[in-house]
Amino acid sequence: MSSSTGGPTYTHRTVANIRSDAAQSPIAAGQAGPGSPQTPVRGSSSVFGSPSSLRADEETLIVELGTRYLRIGLSGEGTPKATLSSGPSDQRRTGDFTSWLQHARREEDANASPNDQWSARYENWAPDIRSMDLGLVADKLERAMRDALCNHLLVDSRPRRVCLVLPPAFPTPLLSTVLDTLFNRFSAPSVSLASSSVMTAIAAGVRSATVVDMGWAGTTVSSVYEYREIRHTRSTRGGRHLVQQVHKTLTEDLDAVDATDQSNRCTVSFEECEDVAMRSSWTQPMRKSGVDHEATLPTVQEHNEVQARDTPEEDACQVRYMLSSPGGKARTAFINIKRLAEPSENTFIAPSYSRSSFDDEEMPLPELIYRHLLSLPIDARATCMSRLIFTGGCAKIPGLKQRLHDEVVNMLRSRGWDAVVGRAAETVKSRTEGTPLGVAERGRGSSAAGHLDGSGTSVPLAAPSDHPLGAPKDDTRSSLHGELRVLDSLGPWTGASLAIQLKAVPIATVDREVWIQQGIEGASKPNEVELKAQQRQSLGSGVIRGATGGGSSWTLGAWGSY
Repeated sequence: MSSSTGGPTYTHRTVANIRSDAAQSPIAAGQAGPGSPQTPVRGSSSVFGSPSSLRADEETLIVELGTRYLRIGLSGEGTPKATLSSGPSDQRRTGDFTSWLQHARREEDANASPNDQWSARYENWAPDIRSMDLGLVADKLERAMRDALCNHLLVDSRPRRVCLVLPPAFPTPLLSTVLDTLFNRFSAPSVSLASSSVMTAIAAGVRSATVVDMGWAGTTVSSVYEYREIRHTRSTRGGRHLVQQVHKTLTEDLDAVDATDQSNRCTVSFEECEDVAMRSSWTQPMRKSGVDHEATLPTVQEHNEVQARDTPEEDACQVRYMLSSPGGKARTAFINIKRLAEPSENTFIAPSYSRSSFDDEEMPLPELIYRHLLSLPIDARATCMSRLIFTGGCAKIPGLKQRLHDEVVNMLRSRGWDAVVGRAAETVKSRTEGTPLGVAERGRGSSAAGHLDGSGTSVPLAAPSDHPLGAPKDDTRSSLHGELRVLDSLGPWTGASLAIQLKAVPIATVDREVWIQQGIEGASKPNEVELKAQQRQSLGSGVIRGATGGGSSWTLGAWGSY
């Protein structure tokens, strides 16, 4: 059968019509039809248009360098990405299995004594740098930072700006070692220095505060007034003394139990003492005295005579620990929970000793805070005392903040703001309080009643105005002054992350080129730099880079005098 004799042909099914319709369709012409989806044309991505490249140029490493720990992360984040510590297990070479040998470890712990050198292997640095190997400190810092960058932050090794958060009293030779490590081994273009006390105040949301940093090597009390550190005092009472007191308490209890069996005597290691100090130590509340009743007899409180005075459940409450023994086997020890409150109380408060038995560098914390506030100017004291911030690792001990607050309040009520203490001062106060004030008031009564005009008649004084001209507006909030109050803070690392993200001007900034050319000897004293020149350089954009611009003089801030 031929095609001519076939069925009817349809025009819309011919090949010529299909091709002609396809050529005239809007899709073939590059125009989108109504209702037809179309993906927009995406431009070629470049290095300058990539969001990741912009992030890499602006991000800054925030490094908080502590005695025991190193916290590192990127600016703009709430918490650090890594918190690294340095211990004996981290300082061994590849193939050293000493930590797996139980006998060698027990002998090492048994021969160690709880003194200042007992914890030297677990510290990154110490305030006393006379016998310290600064090269070892540089190696520890480099190893910790490379570990954090590669394993925790997961970023490449391109040069990044660094912000160092340092304690107020940081030795200058140690700071020189840290800057050499950052500039030579990590090629940081610039390093900004920030004070931990100022950053703690920023993290708390206040401009002025009294920051009590209860660290490992000691406690530092710093006063920050309008984002400037005006004074700081120190004490050697810190985490190291707390661990030593815990070791003393555990040893006394275990020796009393093992007095008959010397072969089964337990050896308490540094790790075990630190674990007990951080997880089980607590502080008892202050014993409040009764209410003062004038001209009345003390009220006798009724109690049940059948009930015992000391609750047996409180005395029987014990904590279970697994401690080591010379044979390499773990042993279970039970310690009374009340005994675990003695180390923190003896370390930070020391209530059983008088004030005259302490040196200036070993003051208990309530006395240290009181003397620090007493040494401040009146206006700064009124502002800073209402913003008391406790920070540091030892501040996490339950009950310690409230106990310190109550102790300082009790000292203020009993002694006031008087620096003179003694029997003679109390005698003078008693004489002053007993002097009648009626004579002085009668002497000022005639002049206060009014003044004389030209004719000799007395004219009464004008009544005081209820709305003086200098009165503040009603919508302004009145700040709290003259009252002791405790605030919470997110920590110095978080404050530094927030400040750098907001482009705040750091205390001091050191450029890599200037440091390589001049070193630490090129730093000027803070009083040798013109303040107006620094203010001109710090205005405008790029304040972090322009703080030390060109050949202008640069400083290390408050750390250049240590």
